[in-house]
Amino acid sequence: MESPTSSAERYRAVQSRDRRFDGQFFTAVKTTGIYCRPSCPAMTPKATNVLFFSTSAAAHEAGFRACKRCLPEASPGSPEWNLRQDLAGRAMRIIREGALNDGDVDPKGAIGVIAPGTGLGEAYLTWDGQRYHAYASEGGHADFGPTDALEIGLLRYMLQRHDHVSYEKVCSGLGIANLYAYLKDMGYAPEPPWLIERLIAAQDPTPVIVKAALEHEEQPCELAVATLRLFVSILGAEAGNLALKLMCSGGVYLGGGIPRRVLPWLEHKNFMQAFLNKGRFSGVLIRFPVHVILNSNAALLGVACYGLGQ
Repeated sequence: MESPTSSAERYRAVQSRDRRFDGQFFTAVKTTGIYCRPSCPAMTPKATNVLFFSTSAAAHEAGFRACKRCLPEASPGSPEWNLRQDLAGRAMRIIREGALNDGDVDPKGAIGVIAPGTGLGEAYLTWDGQRYHAYASEGGHADFGPTDALEIGLLRYMLQRHDHVSYEKVCSGLGIANLYAYLKDMGYAPEPPWLIERLIAAQDPTPVIVKAALEHEEQPCELAVATLRLFVSILGAEAGNLALKLMCSGGVYLGGGIPRRVLPWLEHKNFMQAFLNKGRFSGVLIRFPVHVILNSNAALLGVACYGLGQ
């Protein structure tokens, strides 16, 4: 594309944030003392406050400082110059670690995210032809649907205590405590004295229950193990529900604070069995990739990608 030569043409390129003109000229803002690329995501300055330079060196010589958002002083083709693309690629590499099911990923397919932590977050991403767009939902507050006799008993137990039983009430940090109470009250297994002491001393019972299940071989606790097994099955079933509703050929990703802490349990067959238990559509779901987001900074990377893309 021919480089714009007049100030008016260059200003229109800045207004459109057209990346094709990056490196062809540089925009300096008199009121801030900063110079940028044409595609800089910062607010477009007034035309009267703008100067144009052919090189970043010329802008620097005129006393302007390089913008820290668009890094105009970087060399074209370098990792710094391609920061947006590199950061987005890094984010996708990070969230694709922790594969539970490799599947057959569609690089432009819908992506589902289910994230049990303090609550249960559910979201999705769709491709518009150039990039993914993320959308929030309140799917975690949808009605809990039991899939076997144990879960039917859980629903009855919860309905005696709550007007509405959502997936969040049985598939989150709070949910783990509810599952434990249900199994204990139904007499599924005895509660060890040492665990009673830890639960009494704890402000939040969930980490104690999870730790007891993860350390079962060192200090047996069938009640904690059964709780985590039930949690994993419910999470797998709801992840499968999300995948079917959105046809997540781009993958299903497990975020939140809990999945990466209980990864050995998610790698067990219980999770994928529950995920795939959708009758004749099991053959569809087996093709969808399923991953656990292992990086605790994934949300910050997402914010950075969004900010750099504006």
